[in-house]
Amino acid sequence: MSHTLFARDAASVLLESVRPLVEMMFVTSAASEANFSDVEVSVHDLISRVRPILVTSAISAAIRCCSHTYSCPDCGRFLTGWGTRSRSIMTSQGEANVQIPRYRCEQCDCEYSPILESNALSNTHFTLGAKERIVTEATDDAYAGVSESLPEIGIHVSAKEVDRQVMQAARWHWEEEHTEIADAFTPDTRIEGLYPWHGWEGQEWAQISSTPAKSVPRSVVRTGSLSGSMHDVV
Repeated sequence: MSHTLFARDAASVLLESVRPLVEMMFVTSAASEANFSDVEVSVHDLISRVRPILVTSAISAAIRCCSHTYSCPDCGRFLTGWGTRSRSIMTSQGEANVQIPRYRCEQCDCEYSPILESNALSNTHFTLGAKERIVTEATDDAYAGVSESLPEIGIHVSAKEVDRQVMQAARWHWEEEHTEIADAFTPDTRIEGLYPWHGWEGQEWAQISSTPAKSVPRSVVRTGSLSGSMHDVV
């Protein structure tokens, strides 16, 4: 079956499954006597119920229609299907509960889940898109606030998990940044200082402005509230 024909059949099945929910929204709205608060509640309820259905259906379609032809990374032998396992996947658009195909190399006797591995989901159930959404939200709000607001868009995550995702993203950024620096400069390359140090003799403190994403040197101060030492900044 072509992807187009599959999409049409899958869409028909999906529409039938959500039809009762859509009809309930219209029944509630029609009976509201033009009370928009009731209408808003009915729409919110519909979206909350339909979101996981949509995400699960889309992920399941992607899994079903991929090639399913994989080879062992060690010996190169084609992998043999080894059943499926249930897996919860948190995407940027909400949670999906799907069946993930498992494979086994009969030569090496190792098991693999290529779909999980290719999507960086071997040790987590958050997709890269979900991680990006979480970290982006975390730059504008406290972690506890993020964990309370994200369920509105279908992403359920604890404040502790938000902190873990932010730290992971920061590590990725640090590694990428230092790799670029290593590629651009040799050990013999002399990097000029960003600020001239002439006349700063005797200065002991620097003021640092901090955000969840970065720390930015602002000015050198002699008195007042001290955020860090000049030695630490350098």
